[in-house]
Amino acid sequence: MDEQKSILKEFFRLLPITFTCTILSMSVAGWVSGGSVSEDFSTVVGSTGLSYVAVFQILILAAINCSIASVLTSDKILKNLITLWRLIIIMFSCLIATSIMIIAFGFFPRDSWDAWLQFVIVFIAVFVIFSIVAIIKTKWDEKRYNNLLSEYKERQEEAKLKENEND
Repeated sequence: MDEQKSILKEFFRLLPITFTCTILSMSVAGWVSGGSVSEDFSTVVGSTGLSYVAVFQILILAAINCSIASVLTSDKILKNLITLWRLIIIMFSCLIATSIMIIAFGFFPRDSWDAWLQFVIVFIAVFVIFSIVAIIKTKWDEKRYNNLLSEYKERQEEAKLKENEND
């Protein structure tokens, strides 16, 4: 039961972050392209920007990817794998899920190889950047917690020595 709560907690922690980053990324892409993305190429970012339908589709996509990430990072699944391998498995799972949603929502044509190539390259690049940040944060947290543990052990030893002196 605690594991299910943990998965749900992680899901609800990731969902707003993922959704917001996706919307911001698409807004930046539209800004960079100068709004010149043709509606024939993509139904997501048209000449008028993001439609409300596209925003809800992106929310569904973010929820699916957050579900995948939450389940695969739980201690029940893939618990013996190092973080890097977990991230790679999550990346490919999310890539497949996102590809299926692109086809289902018709974000861009199935036969547009240049769009698919750009999508895969950008997806992998963004995931690598986030993975590097996650690994650096994990290492930093590990170092910080090890320092705190060392300080705690030193204080405990000092307290034991004082206690022994008082006896």
